[in-house]
Amino acid sequence: MSVNRRLPTASKTNITGRRGVTLLQQHLEREDWLFRRQDSGDSDFGVDAEIEVVQRNKVTGRLFKGQIKSVATLQWDGDDEAGVPVKVTTYNMWREMPLLTVLFLVDVATDGIYWTPALAHHPAPNRESLTIKFDKGSDLRHDIGPLNDYLHSWFSVRSRDTELQEVPYFRRIFSDLCSDIDHYDDPGEMFEDEHDRLRLFYQHALRLRLDLGFRNDDIPALADWYAREAATWDSMDTLSWAIFSELMKFITPYYEEAMTRLRERLDRVEPTEDNYRVKNLVERLKGKSVSIVIADPRTRDLGFQRKFEKMLQKAGVVKYPRFDKRRN
Repeated sequence: MSVNRRLPTASKTNITGRRGVTLLQQHLEREDWLFRRQDSGDSDFGVDAEIEVVQRNKVTGRLFKGQIKSVATLQWDGDDEAGVPVKVTTYNMWREMPLLTVLFLVDVATDGIYWTPALAHHPAPNRESLTIKFDKGSDLRHDIGPLNDYLHSWFSVRSRDTELQEVPYFRRIFSDLCSDIDHYDDPGEMFEDEHDRLRLFYQHALRLRLDLGFRNDDIPALADWYAREAATWDSMDTLSWAIFSELMKFITPYYEEAMTRLRERLDRVEPTEDNYRVKNLVERLKGKSVSIVIADPRTRDLGFQRKFEKMLQKAGVVKYPRFDKRRN
């Protein structure tokens, strides 16, 4: 009786995919970044890795997803760009993911590693696919700095420290909005500027609660209020003063709950350049007139100041080039 001794085979595509993931992993780990594989590299722009930035041997908690496409030989066009087709369904997945997604294109013939932000590209209407463009100058072998700068900028804008710094400004918006509750005729539409500020405040309140550990299960999404508006007054774009008043009365106790927890936390920490403004707000809410001021150390950092003014000069927007006149 003959025995079938055939074994599974690995396609060239699978081998190329796995090799590309390995090349990227080796390169990022030389930068001391943490690389956690989540896919074998076999899929077309699947979720191949979760990557964590490490700075000066400190784990930052700054995570992003690495989506990796590997090719045996990379072809460049006349603009030093290479294109990779991707399904719109995959693009939609990137949009829905809670973490930043960075795309990598690996040329296994040359070990070249190129990158681009996933959402820097947009599909045309009613198309099933789009082309992702990679620039030849983005090769990580030459300089990881641009990728590091992009990640720093992305995480800085979305950090909890940034949310904390915005609290005093949104508190003023909240106070202004409260003065309009039940103040105008119910069917009338909100003023455009007040309507815009309401939208910004509502999303801030939801984010603040999440950052402080609260759940928002019982709070309607902003779109739900517009659905109520349409059913009540046949309006779709701007809330009426009636629905506005309902919204403000509803969200206020949830917002104040978050503010109470924020006060409790700030009472236990020392003032820093990141939190002193919100600590001042907390003291004012207690009826105190204490005003803490902590200077940003970059104000005396000549290296930072030179670099910043050079950037302004390059943009042609410097009005007072006083820094050039300073002595070290």
